[in-house]
Amino acid sequence: MSQSRPSARSVGLVLLLLLLAAGILIVVVVQSGSRVSVGPQQTVQSINPKMGVHTRLTDEVEEWKVKRTLEMVREMGANWIVEFFPWAYVEPNRPGEGKWDHSDMVIRHAAAQGLKVIARLGYVPQWARPDDTTPLYLDEEHYADFGNYVYEFVQRYRDEVDTIVIWNEPNLSLEWGFRPVDPVAYTEM
Repeated sequence: MSQSRPSARSVGLVLLLLLLAAGILIVVVVQSGSRVSVGPQQTVQSINPKMGVHTRLTDEVEEWKVKRTLEMVREMGANWIVEFFPWAYVEPNRPGEGKWDHSDMVIRHAAAQGLKVIARLGYVPQWARPDDTTPLYLDEEHYADFGNYVYEFVQRYRDEVDTIVIWNEPNLSLEWGFRPVDPVAYTEM
């Protein structure tokens, strides 16, 4: 049996298709890394100013998705969002580190959509808790570090955020790192 070899035309066509696919891939990669325009200032048209949405954009890395999510919140008539701003994301390695890029992006897009932001602060970085605990465990030794994070957050966003939720559901053992609920410790924190 003789083996047939591909014609020069077939090889050329395959190479052309590969180049075309590579070009499309390059365009997609370059566009995905480009900055998303915040767009013009918007206002919310609502029949119920009490309606809001917990957005949880904390782990969304694609800016266009953050923008679109907040556009949809505005379009549905919600006036406000509750967004989580984890301490461990801003200061993952040490106090005062200040990685604010993601928080800045969410706040900027929410403001452009005319949305009020209620900021929920919590989630303890590894450096601020014992190794065998969850990110919801904060001991008294690090209350001041958490307080400094809250202070820095408030200073940074004082013109955009006027409501802060310290911790989340402090009436649940889960939110204390599976320790007993402690109203006195919550007040001290």
